[in-house]
Amino acid sequence: MPGVSVGRARDRIRFAWEWLQSSWDRYVLTFGMAEQMDLLTVLGDRIVAPLLAHRRQAAVVLGVALVVLVAVTALVRRPRGGRRRSGGAPRSPAARAIGLLAGRLERGGAPVPAAATVRWIGRTAAGRWPEAAGPIAQLVDLAERELYAGDRRPQGAAEARRLWSELRRAIRGARRG
Repeated sequence: MPGVSVGRARDRIRFAWEWLQSSWDRYVLTFGMAEQMDLLTVLGDRIVAPLLAHRRQAAVVLGVALVVLVAVTALVRRPRGGRRRSGGAPRSPAARAIGLLAGRLERGGAPVPAAATVRWIGRTAAGRWPEAAGPIAQLVDLAERELYAGDRRPQGAAEARRLWSELRRAIRGARRG
C-alpha cells in the first residue's frame, strides 16, 4: 500500500530464498548426473582452485565481503522511525499512524499482509477493537485523503496525532474493560 507498506526484510529474504530454490531446481536438478558432475568440476576449477592458490587475496576478498554484509545488515535493520518509505519520500502523518496501527495488530496476533490497504487495516482494527471504531474510521479517511487525493493540509498532522491519541485511549480502555 503506498506510503504504509514497505517490504519487510524477512519477506525479502524469503523471496530470495524461494528464487534460489527455484533456480536450483530449474537449472541444476534438471541436469543429468553427468552434467551435475561437470558443473561441480567447473566450479571447483574456476572458483575453489584460484581461491586456494591465492589465499591472501581470498582472505582480503572474504574480509571485504564480510564488512559489506555487516553494513548491509545494519542498514536493513536500522529503525526507520516512520520518516521515510523505500522511495525516500516522507510519509504522511496519517499513513504513519496507520503503520503504527498495523504494528499493534501484528503484536496482538493479527498478521497484516505486506499488500494490506489502509481500509483493510482499518476494518481489521475496528473488528478487533470495536470501542475504537470511530477514531479508526476517521484516521482511515484522513490517510486515504493524504495518500490518494494529495490532501496535505497543515492541520492534517495535528488531526492525525489527535486521532491516534483517541485510538490509543480506546484500545487501552478495551484492554482494561
